[in-house]
Amino acid sequence: KQFSKTGIAVGDLVTVEGPLSPYNGSPQLKNVDVIEVIKSLVTVDPKELVFDEKGGTFEITVDNKANCKVEVDADWIKFEGITTAGAYFSYEAYEVMAGPRTATITFSVTKDGRTSSVPVTVTQYGITPAPVAIADAVAMPKGEWLSVEGTVTGIHNDGLIVTDKAGNALYGY
Repeated sequence: KQFSKTGIAVGDLVTVEGPLSPYNGSPQLKNVDVIEVIKSLVTVDPKELVFDEKGGTFEITVDNKANCKVEVDADWIKFEGITTAGAYFSYEAYEVMAGPRTATITFSVTKDGRTSSVPVTVTQYGITPAPVAIADAVAMPKGEWLSVEGTVTGIHNDGLIVTDKAGNALYGY
C-alpha cells in the first residue's frame, strides 16, 4: 500500500482492485491491491517546472523516445530543439505580462497498438499586482490574480489568516 515503493510511475498502465468508498463527495478505491503494472513506453523528467514572470529556457529528458509525439497546449512556450540524439527536448517560456498561467506538454509514444502518454506541467507566476484591501479582494471574481497586505493573525496546518488595517480577514493557503 506504499505506492512509492512499487516503482509505479506516471504513464504506467495499472490494474487495481478494492472496495469503492466516497471521500469528500468523490469516489475512491480504498485499500487497493495492485494486480498488474505495465510500464509506460515513455518516461520524462522533470514532470513539473515553475518559472517567475521573466520565463526562461528549460530541458525535458525523455527516455524511450522512438516515434515520440509531443503536444504543447500553450502559445507562450516555444520549442527550441532536440539535443543529444533526441534525449533532451529544449523549450523556452516567454515573459508574462499579466497573472499566472499553466500549460501542459504531453509526450506520447505508440507501439504495438498501445499508447503511453506522460504530461509535464509548466507553471509561470505572473506579475504581482498592487495590493488591494481584503474587502475588495473578496468581491473580485473567482480565480482573479491579486495581492493583499496585512498582519498574520492565525496559522493553521494548511494556511494562514491575514487581517488588514480595516479589520477584514482572509484565509490564504
